[in-house]
Amino acid sequence: MSNLKRKVIILRGIPGSGKSRIAEILAADHKKVIEEEERGVPTEALRARYLSEVVVCSADKFFEIKGQYIFDRTKVAEAHASCYLDFIEAIFDPFVGLIVVDNTNIHLWEYKHYVRLAEFMATDVSIYETGEFDVELCFSRQKHGVPKEVIERMAFEYEEDIKFDDWKREIRNESFFETNGDYED
Repeated sequence: MSNLKRKVIILRGIPGSGKSRIAEILAADHKKVIEEEERGVPTEALRARYLSEVVVCSADKFFEIKGQYIFDRTKVAEAHASCYLDFIEAIFDPFVGLIVVDNTNIHLWEYKHYVRLAEFMATDVSIYETGEFDVELCFSRQKHGVPKEVIERMAFEYEEDIKFDDWKREIRNESFFETNGDYED
């Protein structure tokens, strides 16, 4: 019997720490699992087909225009709103089995609303932290031209996630639509 169930994975890390590479690996692994499931028992194969798609939600996608990354600081809020709309669309799509949120998520409030919605939809949620904070290394690897000073600031401001299971219990008790001033609509 398959344990195939929709999953949300939220990636965290400073620019250049490997988040996008991890997202690629997770997507490839999910596709391998689906291929194995489809060769299985007919009912499980059907279920696998319904959860076969992978969606990677990223604010960076907003700035990708005709294959080029064109960052506009004045549109950061719009980029994150677009990313969250992609997430909402994915979580309601019956064919999507894995949703990866590929943003820096330096502060807890930056991904709290993703966790809230996933919990509301009874979806498994995991937080993957890259754990890479070597600013020089990350600066040399990142692809979007983020200034070193910004990466240093992000590394300094990086909030450690408290025990994730405790945090999930805490936010379950909050109103789903309540923001507590953590982020602006």
